[in-house]
Amino acid sequence: MAATRISVARLLELRVPIAWQEAVEVAYAAETRADLTGVPITPRNCFLTDAGAIELDEGPVGSAGALSSLQLLAAMVEGQSAPPPELQELLATADDALLGFPSEEGGTVAARGLKWFVRPGTEVEIARLATRGLAAEQKARRPAGVAAIDRLRAEVSALADARRGALTFGRWWPATAHRRRRHRHDGHGRARRRRHRDG
Repeated sequence: MAATRISVARLLELRVPIAWQEAVEVAYAAETRADLTGVPITPRNCFLTDAGAIELDEGPVGSAGALSSLQLLAAMVEGQSAPPPELQELLATADDALLGFPSEEGGTVAARGLKWFVRPGTEVEIARLATRGLAAEQKARRPAGVAAIDRLRAEVSALADARRGALTFGRWWPATAHRRRRHRHDGHGRARRRRHRDG
């Protein structure tokens, strides 16, 4: 049965391209889910489904392993296309947000929180990223030899097609040309014999 979800940790391991808006939607949905269930957020227990939902798997998570939604967001956008300055300003408060300290850098943006960056269609953004990640997972799990075998089969098939084409071409054209040459020779021979008899 094909997988229908993928963790944030696996997305990062596979180096799946993540747009900052997709990361925002994931982080905010994870925050909402954590508040609802009481399950802490980690990259390994936070799953995106191809239906656009966020699932937090319960399990032994130490306090050191739990992340705030902003820390999760920071991990997802690291090395990706740069988010807008306002979001970067908010991300600068990520560690303070987890510890509950007031931020000295965030100002108005920090007061707005992550929800200010969320757009309508959260499920669509999450589903798009999940689908991209699942495709990357499937490609990564494909045995290395399968691709080589597929290429070899394609080459053999192309060679067989070329051979069939060459045989068909060879059986028709040379034989036809040979018959034409033979007919010409037979015609010249008959003409010479007639001239010989008439002479």
